[in-house]
Amino acid sequence: MSLRVGWNDYSPVDESQDVIMQDAPSWNPTSVVLKAGRELSGWLFGPSPPVSPTFTPRGYLRSGHPIHSNPILGSTPPFLRHEVPPTFINNLPQELLEKIFWEYVHGTTRGGGRSSLPLQGSYRRILSRRGAVTTPISLSHVCSTWRRVVTSYPSLWARVCISRAEAHDIPLLEYWLARSTTCPLDVTVIQRYKGYEEVVEPVTIEIISALARHSSRWRKLSLQLQPNMETPFLSLSPTLTIPLLEEFDLNLTTWSAKGWLYISEIMTNGPRVRSGAWNMALQHPGSSYQSLSTIRIGTIFLADLIPSLSQMMHVQSLTIDDLATNYGPPPPATLSATYSPIVLPNLSTLTLGRYPDISNLFISVTLPSLTELSLGLGFGFEISAVTGLHALGRLVERSGCCIRSLTWTDVSGVEALPHFSSLGGHALDLLHLRLWGRTSDVTLAFLTSRGENTHFPSLQSLELQACEGSAEALEAMILSRPGLRELDVVIMSLDVLKKPSLFIPYQQLVASKPGFSIGY
Repeated sequence: MSLRVGWNDYSPVDESQDVIMQDAPSWNPTSVVLKAGRELSGWLFGPSPPVSPTFTPRGYLRSGHPIHSNPILGSTPPFLRHEVPPTFINNLPQELLEKIFWEYVHGTTRGGGRSSLPLQGSYRRILSRRGAVTTPISLSHVCSTWRRVVTSYPSLWARVCISRAEAHDIPLLEYWLARSTTCPLDVTVIQRYKGYEEVVEPVTIEIISALARHSSRWRKLSLQLQPNMETPFLSLSPTLTIPLLEEFDLNLTTWSAKGWLYISEIMTNGPRVRSGAWNMALQHPGSSYQSLSTIRIGTIFLADLIPSLSQMMHVQSLTIDDLATNYGPPPPATLSATYSPIVLPNLSTLTLGRYPDISNLFISVTLPSLTELSLGLGFGFEISAVTGLHALGRLVERSGCCIRSLTWTDVSGVEALPHFSSLGGHALDLLHLRLWGRTSDVTLAFLTSRGENTHFPSLQSLELQACEGSAEALEAMILSRPGLRELDVVIMSLDVLKKPSLFIPYQQLVASKPGFSIGY
């Protein structure tokens, strides 16, 4: 099927585009059709739709046209009036056109994320998500048919990000919320200012009030608020009803402990809440974590974390960006050698970012379901690999768990991975391995299969993000592991950077190997 798409009713012939598509046997809402929708979004929208040379969009934007001063249903400026031939695009089933629009506005395909016309005015502050370059409003200005589809498709409006909004953005926000009708909402509010002396305008209170009226539809909520929003928000909180809330993300770094604890209690008491994130420092957490299966914490002292672990009986994934293990208040009795480690029966994924010494956490818990471990600083920069391995060995032995996925970063400059062999296959039977630290021929030789002495024989996925090994050692490792399905290698070599031809031997290793990639 060949489609000819013209973007303006006055466009010259060379501004139209021929699009060749395979004939579809029939319309049915299957994954194949959704894939077609993603592909269609690419050729319908860009990388950047052609614009007639008879006008200058950027000059028009500066003139203060109603599309920006009154962006909701105002008249469409010429540069957005794309009359689409009705016999082609508009003959697509509405369900497919809706999926195309959704992919373009919310998806990550090549059609979305690019635009020849930068967003202006309210469009830059009332968005579907952070970093979005288009909005449903933009699509509604293409033609009357598209406007009808856009305004009658509530799911297209079910995500809203309010980023540093101003007073005249309120009408657009109200319109956006109205268009979402009864759909569950994903809401992000970013109200940050650079200067410490700047005050939050009353518009922030108006925005929070408008959103609070729809709190019964909140499905995901992300808040980044200044300290002077603490009192107004707390005054609104008794009116909040959150029966549909599943996830929340709080960034209230400058709020008082009383303020964020109060909001945390409201969030965690939602009947459907399963995921909670505190992207800030927590001191003496008082929230109930009983209902949460996914928890993320920005910064916390180990002495504050340990008492809270007993409330995390249902947590399956725990992420801590910054764990202070040897600072802050004195460790409680829970860290003493005589105390029984806390059992977290369902924790399967543990992700740790920064910490000086991880051994104190390992000796304080028992994790029988642990299968995925991510250590952003190895065992910490204040202990040796031997000490860290000993603590990890005791943890897996005490827990009876088997780690299947490991993300590891060497911070000491010493390649510690070969030392993991001391844990034994019963404790470390890896399917997935990601190494962020330096990888030389020593580690490549360790990973090379040698019959019965093979380390991690079940390995299927391998990432080497700082490989300094030779092409010969890398080739030997690849050939020895026929079961390897995915390989991602980044070569770190000044010689290769200076002389790219030295990269050819590496490149040849993954030729005609789907799922394998090597770059530098």
